Amino acid sequence: MTIGQMRKIALGLAGNEDRDHRGHPSFRIGKGIFATLWPGKNMATLKLTVADQQDLIAQYPQAFSLNSWSSQGWTNVHSVISGLSSIPPS
Repeated sequence: MTIGQMRKIALGLAGNEDRDHRGHPSFRIGKGIFATLWPGKNMATLKLTVADQQDLIAQYPQAFSLNSWSSQGWTNVHSVISGLSSIPPS
């Protein structure tokens, strides 16, 4: 999945808004950000439940990793999002 495809999916969610967050595109519903794109790094961060975060990292360590905000559910998604086509939808 490309940055453009991810943006299109995020903007397709009802009530979503695309706004800058510290120089990066972010997607939010209301005041809550649920995704931030890092085009220069070909990466995104997603807000997940900690349980979902742990499951995805365990199953797909090449695609997901932790960051300094991971205790709050923020999860890195690498190569936005190469290799994720094999992940079944939940």
